Amino acid sequence: MTKVKFEAEFDNLTKLANRKSFIEYVDQRVASYANDSSYLVAWDIVNFRRINDIHGQGYADQVLVRLSEQLLLLTNHNQNKMGVGCSDYSMSRYGSNTFCAVLTSPTLDNAKALASLFRTRFFKAFQSSGFSSHIEVAMAVIPLTNNQHVKMWQKG
Repeated sequence: MTKVKFEAEFDNLTKLANRKSFIEYVDQRVASYANDSSYLVAWDIVNFRRINDIHGQGYADQVLVRLSEQLLLLTNHNQNKMGVGCSDYSMSRYGSNTFCAVLTSPTLDNAKALASLFRTRFFKAFQSSGFSSHIEVAMAVIPLTNNQHVKMWQKG
C-alpha cells in the first residue's frame, strides 16, 4: 500500500481505517454478503474531552492507541474463532473517540456479550499499562441484516 493511499484511508494515530473507508467497507459488505451473523459494534469513550483537558493531548492519544490495540486483539480473536477473516477495513476509528467494528457472531446476545467482554479486558490492560484515570466506554450493537438498521447506523 502506498503512503498516499494509507493516509487517505487510515487514521494516522491508531492505524485503523478512517470513517470514510469504513463506511465504504460496511456498504460493500452489506450489499454483497451481510447475513444474520453480521453486526456493527461501536465503542465510545465517555467524557473524552475531560481526559484530554485534564491530562493533555499526549496522554489522551495514548488512551486512544491503547484502546485501538485492545479492540484489534479482541476483534481478530473473535473473527478467527468464528472461522472468518478480518479485513483491514473492518475496524475503524470512526470519530475522535469512537471506534467501530464489523463482527461475525452467531446471535445478537453473543455479539453484545463480546462487546461487553471488551470493557473488562480493556480496563485490565489499561490499568496494567500505568494509566491513572478512570475510563468509561459506552457501546452499541446493531445487526447489519435489517435494511432499517443499515440506514440507521451512520446516524447513531
